[in-house]
Amino acid sequence: MNRLLITLLLVLTSPSALSLLSQVNQITIQKLAETPTWKQLLGYTQDGSSEIKEPTFFLSPEGHHDPLEELKATLSAFATKPPQGTTNPQCQFPARYLWLKRHIDTTALGVVEADCIAYRQFSLNGKAESISLLFATGYLGNPASYYGHLLIKINAPTTSFHTTLQDTSINIGARVPPNEAMPSYIVKGLVGGYRAAYSTQAFAFNARQYGEDENRDIWEYSLDLTPDVQELLIAHIWELQNSEYDYYFANRNCAYRIAALLQIITDKPLASTSRPWYSPQTLIQRINEATLHGEKIVDGVIYHPSRQSRFYFLHSQLSTIQKRDMANAVYENLNTEHSNWQDQPAIVDTLIDYYQTVHDSDSSHSKSNRQHYQRAVAARFALPEETETDLEITNRQAPHGGRRVSYVNVGIAHPAEGSDTVQLTLRPVYYDALDAEQGHVTHSTLSMAEVSVRSNRHRSYIQRINLVSIENIHTGASGLPGDKNRAWLLEVGAAQQEINCDSCLGGNLRAGYGISSGFNQNRVALHAMGIAGFLGDSFSEENAYTAVRAGISTKPSNHFSALLHIEQRLSPSGDHELLMRSDMRWRLTKNIDARVHARKHEKAEFGLSLGWYW
Repeated sequence: MNRLLITLLLVLTSPSALSLLSQVNQITIQKLAETPTWKQLLGYTQDGSSEIKEPTFFLSPEGHHDPLEELKATLSAFATKPPQGTTNPQCQFPARYLWLKRHIDTTALGVVEADCIAYRQFSLNGKAESISLLFATGYLGNPASYYGHLLIKINAPTTSFHTTLQDTSINIGARVPPNEAMPSYIVKGLVGGYRAAYSTQAFAFNARQYGEDENRDIWEYSLDLTPDVQELLIAHIWELQNSEYDYYFANRNCAYRIAALLQIITDKPLASTSRPWYSPQTLIQRINEATLHGEKIVDGVIYHPSRQSRFYFLHSQLSTIQKRDMANAVYENLNTEHSNWQDQPAIVDTLIDYYQTVHDSDSSHSKSNRQHYQRAVAARFALPEETETDLEITNRQAPHGGRRVSYVNVGIAHPAEGSDTVQLTLRPVYYDALDAEQGHVTHSTLSMAEVSVRSNRHRSYIQRINLVSIENIHTGASGLPGDKNRAWLLEVGAAQQEINCDSCLGGNLRAGYGISSGFNQNRVALHAMGIAGFLGDSFSEENAYTAVRAGISTKPSNHFSALLHIEQRLSPSGDHELLMRSDMRWRLTKNIDARVHARKHEKAEFGLSLGWYW
């Protein structure tokens, strides 16, 4: 910090700096300071101040909220030779230097261009082939990754000495202390208790973490940028590596920060400061529609399937006999005496991905799984080269083609007893078991801050509030050992305790765990789970319950889906309650659907509704 202050004093008071500022037309400086690009380089928002919290990012004490003073300080710094042992401001802020050089003849003013070795290495000496935006699909093992994650990748020319795994990826995330407890992590993430920062590493690490360890597909959106725009974006990425921001899980997250970073390459805004939520899929949809000078930015989409997706695809391509032979090989620990699996390339390739997928599913078998994997790899090398298995997965829909993430639904509920009610449901994000699409977990639910209100002839009231509603139905598509077919749920919120009751709102807390299984290429899913819950207006034993639930969900096409749940509850007093739920959904257009529901909890109810995604 002392070094920085000394440097600033020297810069701002040197004769050469003052001489430079006197030579530059003040009107030109003022106009440049008010341009959107200059403010975007400084991290300014619509409220007139920067979101960057790191003081060293600004060269003027007023730079956090005064773009003109920061521009003057930047010009002064660029015109002054820095003291020995300090970083040249041009090397610290190459995007500012590039942009100003394109608007002011700095060489005529005596500004000497610095040789920034570290930046040259980062920018590949200006020879980067392209830049990509990466979307890793949602991961229910970490709250911060429920909605997916975004990264930037700088692509070097591919040669025999360089592969895409060696490309540089740029990540942004919250700086979380080691061993942070999950409740603290969730609360701090929601209320801004962390700082977020950018980091860089080889793409190989991200491919391993997302595609191998967490079984998340990665979608790569290649950006078609002119050399000047691409150079400015790479320079801006370099500048932001030492910046910090307040982190909020809902709306100042990785998606928002990446959107703000990419703002300098689009005609229209990508990030929204007014919305209380911002999801990665929202940015993916916006960037796919974005233009620069009237030309589309995205020129191609590449699908990087996770290890699990590759395994499921290969397994689905096996014939019934091949699946039987593979299962026998797995259960017999790849014994070659009773099976000819090692002579069938399709089975060998599927076994390789299978053992990689389940390598850590059971620690007691991790060593044997590694040994079996090595045997499968050895068997693959023993096969002729021309027996390569086709791995072109074509049945995946890119996330930008899906519906929008927010949802509003209006309908009528008709109870078997009582008057009809009008219901309005608002779900800010994200999906339920009926409308899960690409990038979502099929047959599952992930929703936060969902509110349903009803109105009858007498009054309006809250029907349900879901602060958090997560239901993960993992179907274990292969049925082989270690391919976890687990189901679990978590609900936190409030709900009416009886059907058609308008004055019995109580706290709602449910957690469940069980098993699940998929059929017909995962178009049908069955599950059964045990549940412990609480529903009531007071924390008393009589409001607690345990339950057993069985369910089936199906999605035979992109235009229709349905589910049925049957739940048997048992209260501490020994009372039994039977609950039934049935829902059907029709996709009318990409962003409009119609739904029918039926409920049974002592009383019955039927309903019809129309929904819109926005």
